[in-house]
Amino acid sequence: MSVMTLPANLDHLTADELRELVRQQAEVITRNDQELNWRQTKIDKLTHEVAYYKRHYFGVKAEHLPVEQGNCSRKPWLPIWRR
Repeated sequence: MSVMTLPANLDHLTADELRELVRQQAEVITRNDQELNWRQTKIDKLTHEVAYYKRHYFGVKAEHLPVEQGNCSRKPWLPIWRR
């Protein structure tokens, strides 16, 4: 990102110098805006990629319950013959 510095006293600038200053500032703002958009796009892409890899790595393990938790209808306090 580039930074634009202003002259010390804007009151002494001519109309053409003020127009040039505004044009330069508009260019800096446009460049900064494009860079911010690019960075946000990159962040979104990487966030999506991390989510994909998390699903790929943790998905299979996280989606399967251990054998002990597999049967939720089981009531351990009931006798075996009533389950």
